[in-house]
Amino acid sequence: MRFKSWNAGVLVFAMAAASPALAQVNVETDQDRAVVEVERMPVQVGVNFGVNNFTGAAGDLTGTGALLGVNASVQPWRLIGVELGYEGSRNPVDGTQGGLWRHNVGALAKVGPTLGQNQNIHPFVGAGVGLSYINPSGDAEDSFRTDYVSEVPLALGVETQLGPVNAGVRATYRILGADNFTPDPDANSNLFNASLMLGGRF
Repeated sequence: MRFKSWNAGVLVFAMAAASPALAQVNVETDQDRAVVEVERMPVQVGVNFGVNNFTGAAGDLTGTGALLGVNASVQPWRLIGVELGYEGSRNPVDGTQGGLWRHNVGALAKVGPTLGQNQNIHPFVGAGVGLSYINPSGDAEDSFRTDYVSEVPLALGVETQLGPVNAGVRATYRILGADNFTPDPDANSNLFNASLMLGGRF
């Protein structure tokens, strides 16, 4: 079955994000006034929107595309956060009326300090894993093929907390494990995207 809209991916992710929040255990030594407590970690949910470009063989045949995504993240440690997300995008295929749709689910570990007078600025670097379903539409089906592709995202960004609102910007380079969706299965392609994020903490 082919997905040619954002709806299927967003629906699946929204159901997953509705699961109970994680908990963390903080344990301090006697020297640090031993306290053992279980507390609910706040969950940060955001919507991403931006642009992306394929590199290599896929980039030679496609133009700049738009992306839309949603993610949920928690901060189980002071310097390390974990993010789960869905991202959908469409890149136009040169010389056709069709496009190359991509639906991705993935996980990202984010590492970085908290800065600022209110400790509300969070620059980070991140790395993770993901899986994409790539599906050509229209005339693009004549040259591209439907395929599942593994990804290794490498991200650099900054986020800030403004009261209940969270905002951020990031750039991500995604290393594709295979690109059998292109006309030349022996060629190499990767993906670069840049996006803004707007969300809240619950």
